[in-house]
Amino acid sequence: MVTTTENAGTREYHGDLVEQFAPDTENEPARAGIRVRRVQPPIERYLARDLITSEQYEAATRLRRDYEFGICGVNDSGRSGAGGGVPGYSVAQIDATAAYQHAVQALGKVISPIVLPVVLGYDHGGEITVEALSKYMGRSRKEMMGVFKAGLDMLAEHYGR
Repeated sequence: MVTTTENAGTREYHGDLVEQFAPDTENEPARAGIRVRRVQPPIERYLARDLITSEQYEAATRLRRDYEFGICGVNDSGRSGAGGGVPGYSVAQIDATAAYQHAVQALGKVISPIVLPVVLGYDHGGEITVEALSKYMGRSRKEMMGVFKAGLDMLAEHYGR
């Protein structure tokens, strides 16, 4: 997903700006040199800004992989060992589902509602940041970031650092 931005001063908060030709669309002709930004998930932005550690990032990435492969059923022939046969649940998908469920249980009922939306995004697609989640829940951003980081530490411990 690529979005347009005219303000180069926001790049430190929204990802790297790159210059490229915009593709023609029905509604807008291409413009040479348009600035676009590469969209990064919140967890990648937090790592880039040193708000989380690499261990916390790896734990979040593993949780997301288990979720996407096991729960969403993303076709990943490299992990399942499938050669492009009939789609269905493989042993690897079942293992990923179990791994995801165990990780959520390790987080518990208090921390999982804070960690899961930021790491996995909304159920209907899209991403949410700790800041947006804190506004929604009526809590301070600083407090929520602390709980989020503690949850990522719990995940790292669960996955065996």
